[in-house]
Amino acid sequence: MKQNFSFWKIINLFWILLIFIPFFNGLGFIYAGWRVNETKWIDEGIFYMIPFIFLSFTVINNIIIYSALLLLIIGIIRAFMIVQPFLKKLEEKNSNVKDYSIQYNGYQNKKIDRIPYNNEIIDVNNANIQELKKISFLNESKINNIIELRKQGYVFNSMEDFSQKLDLSQSEMKDLEKYIKINKVSNSRKLDI
Repeated sequence: MKQNFSFWKIINLFWILLIFIPFFNGLGFIYAGWRVNETKWIDEGIFYMIPFIFLSFTVINNIIIYSALLLLIIGIIRAFMIVQPFLKKLEEKNSNVKDYSIQYNGYQNKKIDRIPYNNEIIDVNNANIQELKKISFLNESKINNIIELRKQGYVFNSMEDFSQKLDLSQSEMKDLEKYIKINKVSNSRKLDI
């Protein structure tokens, strides 16, 4: 997405064109609010649509025309004010969808696909990097710490030792115990690739 960030911005900001259409400028805000689940932008869009709603039920008069022009100008200014927050929220929404970000006992884990399949229990002394990445509730820095300690020849002797070396809280360790085990290093230890 970094390469085509400008293209991504252009595609996702087409709603700004709706802002320039008198009586329909609220549709741009309604779409933007709907895209990022921001109800105040949806409400704002409905507010900008008031002249159109009145026009639907009454005859054209000067008050409706002037209010439509005033709300059009205010809407254009306001649209450019929400462009950056809109893009930020949209990017966060897209990254959350891709990462399936979850919160568990106050600990953030950014990829649900890292939970081992078939309740697989992974030996932290013998697992390669890909297997370690499957362990739920271990972030990248903890995995890198495990790899570094193993490269230095360190062998985890117990769950307590593992917890102390990685500076894990009791709740984190309780969650991890379901997915890890500590065995002696085998002669056929998997490569850290």
